[in-house]
Amino acid sequence: MTKQRKQYYRRQASQMSTICKLLKVCVGTVVLAFPEGFKKVYLTGGILVLFICGLLQYYSWTLLIRVIEEKAEIKKKEEQEKQQAQAQNNSQVMEIEMVTQTLPQVSSQRSLSQNGKQEEEFEEIIGDDIIDDIEDEDNKKIRQEEEEYRKQANNPLAKKAIKFEKMNMMGVMLVIDPTSRVLVIISKIMTILLFYGQALSLLIFCKQTFDQIIPNFADNPLNTLYLAICTIAFIMAFSFITRMETLKQTTNIGSYLVFIVMYFFTCVCLYQIKNSGSSENNPTIRYGIKFSELPFFFGVTLYSYDINGILTEIREEMKHPEKFRKNLASSMLICCIIYTSFGVCGYLAFGDSTQELITSNLLNVVSDIGLGIQNAFYALQMTYVLSMIQTILLQNVVCIRLMEELPFDFQKSDVKPILSIWSKFAIRILYISGCVFGGYYLTNFSTIISLLGCIPSVYLGFVMPYYLYKKVFGRQKMYLEIINGTVLFFGVAGAILGIIQIFGALY
Repeated sequence: MTKQRKQYYRRQASQMSTICKLLKVCVGTVVLAFPEGFKKVYLTGGILVLFICGLLQYYSWTLLIRVIEEKAEIKKKEEQEKQQAQAQNNSQVMEIEMVTQTLPQVSSQRSLSQNGKQEEEFEEIIGDDIIDDIEDEDNKKIRQEEEEYRKQANNPLAKKAIKFEKMNMMGVMLVIDPTSRVLVIISKIMTILLFYGQALSLLIFCKQTFDQIIPNFADNPLNTLYLAICTIAFIMAFSFITRMETLKQTTNIGSYLVFIVMYFFTCVCLYQIKNSGSSENNPTIRYGIKFSELPFFFGVTLYSYDINGILTEIREEMKHPEKFRKNLASSMLICCIIYTSFGVCGYLAFGDSTQELITSNLLNVVSDIGLGIQNAFYALQMTYVLSMIQTILLQNVVCIRLMEELPFDFQKSDVKPILSIWSKFAIRILYISGCVFGGYYLTNFSTIISLLGCIPSVYLGFVMPYYLYKKVFGRQKMYLEIINGTVLFFGVAGAILGIIQIFGALY
């Protein structure tokens, strides 16, 4: 199948396929922290935060989508005008060619008088001049196209044959505001922090899984060190793969496995709820709202809704991109229902004894049920750990690429970065070692998730869509200004309060 046909079929994604892709991106390991979040903010508080944050995040993403649609429409009109001008030039060239072809026939029929010879010479001179002008114009266009191609080839932020709708946040910013290099650098740093934090949270889950499955694994500190070294060696072996398509082959397995894990865990929670009703040790459930812990759970929730980097790509693959906002609303509503259901079930099952990762509570329940269920629990956890490692490998491709480009952005250089093999190796070993050792020796899973939601997720999901929207559309009607400002205020204010609460609890 040719490349053009592959792109054609890729653009035929239906609305149901789009919703499934968005769900696969949204639902992840962070869902395991929701029961503990409900314990912090109580039952009503958790439900309200999940619903309000989902609504705010959806509205903020729609601002970015409107920006992309507006700029794509403008670019489409410019291309149509260019095609019309090119067609007009082609018609003029055809007319001139017809004239030059008929000139010999006309001249052969003329008399050989002196006046006829002078007229023939005059027409030949005029025709040659016109042809020379056309050739000079064509050569000028060719030189301009070659110069533009060289500029694009030397620009590390520009991709050959890429559509505007498929650009990431940094690409959209450069198209809308070519002078916003400082904001591009900040966005790259925030994206690196986001990927780094995601890797930390996934590796924390992997480490706790090994502690649960392997008896006395955590008692010997050398076990953690040996596991960290093996993990670094495994990730480093795949870190020099620069084509994401190579690592995407097994992505769907890990994405669907999340839903299988959630289904199994939810069944265990429902089993515990059923049995706790007749038990003397009923879990303590608080149904109100604990306002002092809302900023902390605000960060966790925003991180769970973050789909930065993949939003525009999924939209571009749709058969009807104009219906993307409707599909986005449907997927985020389903995500809100999934998050709320799992959080409520986990909290009702264990109450105030809910731990930071609910897998610790579930292990005690499956141990009481029977050996078969316990072995299935272990097998599912190990399979999920392998899929998490695969997710880290996929994220490393983007993150390391941004880290390699970042020094050239500080130098304001448009030359494509060319690093030595030792520089690339140093960047990879430092980043991967920081991820692995941080993930295996840190235990604050929900704290890291909340910090990610308060800093990079708020910047990329609230601040930048608002900035780009203002840059493209300017001042809007008063009610739109109020709504946009209110959404931005809630996002930034919640992030500031969350950061204060997180660092206040740590120190």
